Amino acid sequence: MKPSRMAFIFILCGAVLACWGQEREVKQDKAKVSQSAAAEATAADDQKATPEDKELTRKIRDAFAADKTLPASVHNIKVSAQNGVVTLKGTVKSEDEKKMVIAKAVEVVGKAENVTDQLMVGPK
Repeated sequence: MKPSRMAFIFILCGAVLACWGQEREVKQDKAKVSQSAAAEATAADDQKATPEDKELTRKIRDAFAADKTLPASVHNIKVSAQNGVVTLKGTVKSEDEKKMVIAKAVEVVGKAENVTDQLMVGPK
């Protein structure tokens, strides 16, 4: 085999190995990013609520229970409060149901900007 052909083969092999190594690094970086994002989301949900936040959450749950126009499935919605800002998570059956739930939370909180909507419309 000619030396130029051998050099070409070595260069080609080196390029393939370099690309393979970069691909592994990208996959590892993506895994780290998704682990980091999951940790941040968990950390936000797991932070200790102040007594005021616990009271606000209780008031919203009580308002949901007292409002007979809301469907029974509203009890499956996760209500959390942090620093006076309420987050609603879960699935509702329709856009109308979603609007009713958000309106009830805003009624209790007092300001729409203090209610974070993370509700999804669809089947459970």
